[in-house]
Amino acid sequence: MMLVNCLLILRFFTRMEKLTPEEFEIMKTHTTKGYEYCMKDHNLMYYSDGPWYHHEALNGTGYPRGLTKKDIPLSGQIIRVADEYDALVTKRHYKTHVNISETLKDMIVDTEPPKNVVALDFFKAKSTSW
Repeated sequence: MMLVNCLLILRFFTRMEKLTPEEFEIMKTHTTKGYEYCMKDHNLMYYSDGPWYHHEALNGTGYPRGLTKKDIPLSGQIIRVADEYDALVTKRHYKTHVNISETLKDMIVDTEPPKNVVALDFFKAKSTSW
């Protein structure tokens, strides 16, 4: 069943059309599936928060648990930043490649995270040299 679910999710990533509401609900299960996979492996258990929380949003509109700000583990915040960065700079069938430096600047300006969210601090420190 896990393989079928993974194949469905992979298909969603590569198709041209927008996901239906039902398909989006299936897609959202990848966070929980990633957590469950990590929890089954003694070497990955320590990292299980990252996959589980990487789609949480600071304002509570994310998934799977709708956490806000300080309740989102740092590993989830870091993976979210990396995931968003990849989505912005990777050429897709519906968009072209964008400038990496400009993307990082936009991510910093657009998010303006509260002080307890440190996932973008590295980029903030480096952005003055761009």
